[in-house]
Amino acid sequence: VDLGSHNGTRVNGSLTDGPTHVSPGDEILIGPATAIVGVTTGMRRRTLVGSTSELEERLESELDRAIRYRRPLGLAMVRLDGPPGANTAALEALSANLRRMDYLAQYSPWEYAIVLPEADPGATEAAAHRLVREAREAGHASGGVEVFLGVAVCPGNGTKAGELVSSAR
Repeated sequence: VDLGSHNGTRVNGSLTDGPTHVSPGDEILIGPATAIVGVTTGMRRRTLVGSTSELEERLESELDRAIRYRRPLGLAMVRLDGPPGANTAALEALSANLRRMDYLAQYSPWEYAIVLPEADPGATEAAAHRLVREAREAGHASGGVEVFLGVAVCPGNGTKAGELVSSAR
């Protein structure tokens, strides 16, 4: 909401005239200043949660390795839907139950990607369901959370990052 400034407040080039929903990547202009909305989580300081750009880089390198050496690679996409405290508890449970080689990154607000190297279809399904069970239990203890899951495996569901993400979502 603009508070009566001379130049107004713009979101993605459009002048705002009231409360406006913004999303990651939106551009906010206030006078001569420009801000780009980013996505982050309060957990980042406690537990490493990668960004979308870090996810793209890691997934591409893991896909390269999987294809080159004919090794399996799993991807789980997890969406958390609950109050912020319950979502954070569920995210902490996800993070705490990963293998050292797995990689957790925020894909969008309350949606996370988990890269599972050396996980064939059966191992990807088993790991994803175990992680979701742990997240649901932790989220339930903190006010309740719904956890949505999708999985994909290279090469069965694709050999490119976009293919795997689309298949898992």
